[in-house]
Amino acid sequence: MAINLNGEGYAMGTLDELAQCVQTSRSHVNKGLLVLVKYNLISKKKRGEYWINPALFRPAYMEM
Repeated sequence: MAINLNGEGYAMGTLDELAQCVQTSRSHVNKGLLVLVKYNLISKKKRGEYWINPALFRPAYMEM
């Protein structure tokens, strides 16, 4: 799905499309999304829409 990002930088897909992509059931995909939400890797925008947590991609600075 990352290959199909739109101009605003996100991809969309239904549970059925995601299930087919990863070759599992729709219920497993839904459970997986809920786990990602639980650990703040993604957040729910509205029903059926999730966003990747932008904080995951903040630059890391290291000083030596």
